[in-house]
Amino acid sequence: MAFWGTSVGEPVKVGDSMLGLPVLVAAGGVNSAGRTSRRHAYRRMIWSQLSSADRNATTGALAQMMGIADATQILNHTLVREIEPDWFDYKAVRWHRRASLEAGQSEAIFDMCQGASARGR
Repeated sequence: MAFWGTSVGEPVKVGDSMLGLPVLVAAGGVNSAGRTSRRHAYRRMIWSQLSSADRNATTGALAQMMGIADATQILNHTLVREIEPDWFDYKAVRWHRRASLEAGQSEAIFDMCQGASARGR
């Protein structure tokens, strides 16, 4: 039995829909949240359920690792989140947009068959 009476591998259902459980992809070590050890990534995911003492201990440890003292800034920068545009603006990358291609649009034209026939194919 794995989760509320279901066998391992069985989908857990609530009513007619699948239960939307989060997937923990890393906890401990250097993880996807960019923090290290002592289960800080896990504690950040269950932040609302932590006692005041655990919150203070976690905030203090993260503040020391991050080199900042502002609790709001710590909380805003310690979960897996969208990449901030000042770090890397992925929305500005050209290949994330619809391409407009037409014949004769570019001078970079090549013939793939030409190289194959030169090798005797």
